[in-house]
Amino acid sequence: ADMTADLAATPGGMITWGSSAVRGVRIYGDARFRYEYNSTRSQNTAQPNEAEDHRYRYRLRVGADYIFAQNWSAGIRAETQADSTSTNTNLGGFGDKTGDELRIGLVYLTYANTDVLGFIDNLKFTAGKQVQPFYVNGVNGFVWDTDMNPEGFSQDLSWKNVATDGLSVSLRGLQFVTSNVNNATPVGGKDPADAWGFGAQTEVDYQWASKTGFKIAPLFLGFQNDDAGAQDGPGALRQDLTDSYFFLLPAEVYFNAFGRPLKIYGTYGINLAGEDRNNLQAAERTSTAKDQLFNAGVTYGSARNKGTWDVTAEYRFVESNSYTRNLQDSDFNGGRGNAHGPVASFGYAFTDNIQARATYFHAMNIDKTQAVLPAGGNVTSSADVLQIDLSWRF
Repeated sequence: ADMTADLAATPGGMITWGSSAVRGVRIYGDARFRYEYNSTRSQNTAQPNEAEDHRYRYRLRVGADYIFAQNWSAGIRAETQADSTSTNTNLGGFGDKTGDELRIGLVYLTYANTDVLGFIDNLKFTAGKQVQPFYVNGVNGFVWDTDMNPEGFSQDLSWKNVATDGLSVSLRGLQFVTSNVNNATPVGGKDPADAWGFGAQTEVDYQWASKTGFKIAPLFLGFQNDDAGAQDGPGALRQDLTDSYFFLLPAEVYFNAFGRPLKIYGTYGINLAGEDRNNLQAAERTSTAKDQLFNAGVTYGSARNKGTWDVTAEYRFVESNSYTRNLQDSDFNGGRGNAHGPVASFGYAFTDNIQARATYFHAMNIDKTQAVLPAGGNVTSSADVLQIDLSWRF
């Protein structure tokens, strides 16, 4: 009787989205099935080893964007897998539900405004667990894994048609928590402290004709207590040198060729503390691969609408202490350094919402002197990853 009374009192088709301050809501999601092949080979000649793995995986993400009054908005998204650089969960277990839980991938609040004080064309402040605000390039992000969402605060100020038509300038900042500890519990006689990451980027985008132009966006990143900054060698780092500071320079040129978009891109980067960190690791003191990384690639086409496709070819070079494993694309050499090699990707859109994609990563050692390891030690000599995806948006 209560349900019938409630139904009679509700206008047909009405859905209420919270308070009257909500001006609009967008519900969205995507799902993906993936076959993944992994093969790694050890460079330890005393204990040669090759491992192969076949995984059948899926990803689910569901979210909502809320538009409020007076320039405010908010977003939430739940997704499979708890790992910071992966949203995939493995199939198996005779259909059990282990690993099928949804986690909070995004939860943020944003204030955005246009024509601020008469001289800022666009201004945006965001707080919470959010999509990283920087321009980066490469398959799966290269220097910022596309699944890694920082937790903290970001700022974005931009101007259009600066000095000339088609020239845009953006300033971006990011401050995010990387480690939150119990400050009342001493570790090794020292009081621990919360750790933060921060970044600042200036992007210049000059578009002198329709879909034709270039962009360059120098980026500075810094991390406190970046324990993953030194990689691929045994031995602990001294605790007084665990900060990392990176300078990155992503850029691209874009235009249409034979009726399809063509993008040529690349990134150069250096860890300003990379050589010092390298010298602290006994197994890497003789290594010549220390503190630099780069990628270069080209993408032709765009697999967005029915019948469209794209193909990407990319080359990567990542020295042993050039970057942090916490951000680097986890599909290339497991996110480790001391590796170089090609990446290739092909995507095809069956419909506006359904897409297939195949991606291949091949990584080889840059410096093989790191093969001098303690008994039982093991370092990857080369790694291959093949991913075949079927995904859909809803």
